[in-house]
Amino acid sequence: RALRRGHSLMVIPGGEMEQIRTKPGHEEVCLSKRVGFVKLALQTGAALVPCYAFGCVDLYDTYFAFFGLREAIRKKLGVCLPLYSGSIGVLPKRLPLNVVIGDPLEVACANREAPTNE
Repeated sequence: RALRRGHSLMVIPGGEMEQIRTKPGHEEVCLSKRVGFVKLALQTGAALVPCYAFGCVDLYDTYFAFFGLREAIRKKLGVCLPLYSGSIGVLPKRLPLNVVIGDPLEVACANREAPTNE
């Protein structure tokens, strides 16, 4: 409804898969099965503005204890149980981030009600 009213939304499509796989010093984006936001843009005529914050993976120390169990819960329930710590508990480390914002991508669809995978 917000897009239909002309409001902007920010979507982080990597979701729980990116959360559970985060490793400091290793930037990884999980988008292969995350296309719902593109379909929504096609249906509403909203522009897609690509953005990325380099360095977010270094804001916390992450731990891989019980990874198999946590991954099974993520796959079954769609809920991530990340194990992490920051500078003080859950507060992030004070590190610089490089935020890159691309030009808006105007997307068009011949049939807004039923966009195809093409």
